[in-house]
Amino acid sequence: MTPTLRLAAVALALVAAGCNSNSTGKIVGRWRADITDAPIGPNGPADVVWEFTEDGSFTVFRVVPGRPPPNTDKVSAGRYLLGTGDSVTITNLDPPLDGKTRATERIVIDGDTMTVGGRGKDRTYRFTRLHE
Repeated sequence: MTPTLRLAAVALALVAAGCNSNSTGKIVGRWRADITDAPIGPNGPADVVWEFTEDGSFTVFRVVPGRPPPNTDKVSAGRYLLGTGDSVTITNLDPPLDGKTRATERIVIDGDTMTVGGRGKDRTYRFTRLHE
């Protein structure tokens, strides 16, 4: 196999892997964590919202109840790549989480419910899609 043909085969395999994601067409949008009063950040309890956009970026916000607008604080941001099955890779994580800027998570989306974690992870988190 020539180097050009080999490169084309690898590129095709990478594209096909993204097409086999269970999250294709489902992950884009805003998702609120089902935990209540999450103690995130220095300002006390808040709701946690993850937002995934079509361009492959994501942002994590804390939404502070009772605070006048703007009532959101950015917690983290980065990019995401859909992998095969339920695998989603987070890259360019800013700020880094536990010193890492990349992580792969199992994300399962069933209708308006998103579950992050599982498969031997310490914790599993559930989110509900926000319809705004």
